[in-house]
Amino acid sequence: MNISFQKWFAIGCLFLGFSVLFGAFGAHALKNTLNVHYMKIYEKAVFYQFAHGLGLLCMCLGARMRLVPERAARLSCALFSIGIFLFSGSLYLYTLSDVSFFAYITPLGGLCFLAAWFSVVALSFNETLRGESRPSRNEPD
Repeated sequence: MNISFQKWFAIGCLFLGFSVLFGAFGAHALKNTLNVHYMKIYEKAVFYQFAHGLGLLCMCLGARMRLVPERAARLSCALFSIGIFLFSGSLYLYTLSDVSFFAYITPLGGLCFLAAWFSVVALSFNETLRGESRPSRNEPD
């Protein structure tokens, strides 16, 4: 499935909007429900969802501006999305249910985040080494 960057951008905006919603929910509705330990975990989930939602937007813009190879941007967008569901989603479920199984899923999301960032680096260098990157007309060779 080949999702357009316009759709990836919209998905990134959804992740960002929901991170604001989840952050507000945590700050107001959960402040008297979760203990300090679980609240820190919940806040970490919100932070990583927000950070990688921004990363998703950056990849879309980077591909549009030809700063990031399209292949790398598409792969990183998919990995960011999977990572958000696995990392942040598992932490939300863990903090709200206290079922420790969910915490074991979290590192898989972290690996997706790392794979997304490093795939951009690897594929960008690969295209540069193979001479496939095309500088814009305004850039000197």
